[in-house]
Amino acid sequence: MDYDTKDEVESIKEALSQILTHQCINDFARVWQDIGLETNHRLDRRNSMVEHVGQLLLEMLEEEKTMKHKMEKSVQTCMDEMKQIEQELKLTSLHEELATKTLLEKERLVRERVDALKKIKHDRMKRFKRLTEMEIALCHSLELTSEFSNKYQTLAVPSEEELQGYRKRVDHLESIKDQRQVEYRNIREKALGIWEELETTPSDKIGVQLHGGDVRNFVFSEQNMEKLERYFKKLEAVALKQEEDAEYLRNQIISLWERLEIPGIFREEFLSKHSGYKTWMIDELKSELDRLNMLKRDNLERFIEATRTELNKIWDKCLYG
Repeated sequence: MDYDTKDEVESIKEALSQILTHQCINDFARVWQDIGLETNHRLDRRNSMVEHVGQLLLEMLEEEKTMKHKMEKSVQTCMDEMKQIEQELKLTSLHEELATKTLLEKERLVRERVDALKKIKHDRMKRFKRLTEMEIALCHSLELTSEFSNKYQTLAVPSEEELQGYRKRVDHLESIKDQRQVEYRNIREKALGIWEELETTPSDKIGVQLHGGDVRNFVFSEQNMEKLERYFKKLEAVALKQEEDAEYLRNQIISLWERLEIPGIFREEFLSKHSGYKTWMIDELKSELDRLNMLKRDNLERFIEATRTELNKIWDKCLYG
């Protein structure tokens, strides 16, 4: 608001001049006349009246000055707070824009600015707190050191650029965790298939945890994922070894069946029940192989005895021929 001091002075004088034409001035003169005051007494009364009015004006002036001082102090307090929050938020200061404003305008603008800055600060700290909680939880899950916890404890307000950087880190950690969870589920699915084929359940810690599928207490660290991979490779090797053993035993059995002329019906029925590589199947394949080897030895002994008898007969014929 443009303010002309000279015009305001003239306005005040004009307002005060209206007092001189007020009815009470006539009443003063009439009362003094009715009383019959002497000239010197009337002069004293006039001087007292003027002095009293002047004192009232001075008192009013002091009240206005006090009000102005309070406003200046209030504005300065708000400006100090505004400057502090602007520095915390790393925003451009509004001080230069306020230089030409009146106290009332300054107070209104500064209070509005402080309220707006407080909302920005609250929003940033709220987002930062949420990102910090997410980052700490993800780091715990991935067995990594948190980068945010110490920063949050300093209570420094992050800039928008810093918040974007924090968001990227959280997104990166979430991506790593998601990827490792997918790997975990794939390994578990394949491991369950092997355990089902072997008709067995794990007894070691990592196997029990993997079999149960409870990922709440599983730490998806790089080290644990490597352990999980090594564990599965060992499990896969065991299954492969059993599969190879079962196939070897079946081939040995089939070969003996052929040599011993075991009926086809028995072979088909046996193979249909022993097509996998479960532990109990391998045990039964070994039993069948042992049975066939014993049968082969028995047959071999009978064959040798029969051959010996035949040779003796031929020998006797040769001697007496």
